[in-house]
Amino acid sequence: MLCVIGLVDCLALSVKADELLHRYEADVLPYHPSTGWILADSCNKGCAESLNQGFFLLTYPPSQGSFTNYSYRIADPDVPPPKPPFWVEWRYASNNAVHGFLGGDGTFVVSYNIVFMVLEIYGDAIISGDGGTFVSGLPLNQLRTFRFESPDGNQWCVWYDGKLFGCETNGQAPGAATYIQMYGHGESPTLTVNRWDYVRFGRVTTGETIVASDPPAGYLDPATYSNLDHFTVTFDQPNYVYVADLAVEVLSGQQTAGSNPVVVATRRQDNGPPETVEIVLDRPLAVGSTTRFTFNTGAAIPQTVEYTVAVDPHPVIPTTSTWGLVILTLVLLTAAKLYFPSRSVRLNAV
Repeated sequence: MLCVIGLVDCLALSVKADELLHRYEADVLPYHPSTGWILADSCNKGCAESLNQGFFLLTYPPSQGSFTNYSYRIADPDVPPPKPPFWVEWRYASNNAVHGFLGGDGTFVVSYNIVFMVLEIYGDAIISGDGGTFVSGLPLNQLRTFRFESPDGNQWCVWYDGKLFGCETNGQAPGAATYIQMYGHGESPTLTVNRWDYVRFGRVTTGETIVASDPPAGYLDPATYSNLDHFTVTFDQPNYVYVADLAVEVLSGQQTAGSNPVVVATRRQDNGPPETVEIVLDRPLAVGSTTRFTFNTGAAIPQTVEYTVAVDPHPVIPTTSTWGLVILTLVLLTAAKLYFPSRSVRLNAV
């Protein structure tokens, strides 16, 4: 059963940057020779594989009992795996609510050092491999970002959309093969459609820097941003950030007590790059307020993104001196164009 006794140790990992070792981006079928994946159990009994707008789809007729398995071997038995801290990330959705089959509409497996993690995923529920830990009542057919991390090859944690699902210290015998697997199941009494956006893995490193946000930090015109309840940040290299890594502070235009915005999810966007993370709030930023988001992701100095939803009282407007500089520049450029061609003609004449 997943538990939280290792939570402090696992959260101490708190993402800094991602060294990307492998990525499957669903632009070809998983077992295409270019991917390195293999087809362990083929799509059958009416199962269909397809690619659609950057997603890999598995479709199963009702109650067919089909089982499909794709595997990526990272290291053979008794071969050292990538050094920890190690992470695996994938994005997945299903159209089905939880039903009687424990295997889930989709399953993900990580074998790393002595860690053996199994996660069963439905459209509205996530269940640990032993069935002891679960989350239910989630919106159906919604793509979720799943993240596994192990700081030492023994302890590990799993998150969904930046929220902690659970942590565990368990294992298998040392020397096992290092691999990841994604499964599809056709056990549902209704049509099943699984969508996979990507699968990536690598090592946690250091040195991340936020280089952009969308919308850009600063003043936001209320006419355009009166309902801003999400934004993105982009780092200078692949990176992720968890809900627990973010602190929210309303600096001015304080809302009523208990109604300040709260970060409820951190996730990737459709076919999004590994450098960009979407931050989702439980409510829009209030018009007239200034809100600061601090990213406590292990940087020496915590990084912040700050928004003020108000008309900028000091907009950047070209001044007289600015216009004078522009005019002077144009004059100099025009003079240069007139001078250098004539000089070239005289040289050619000599």
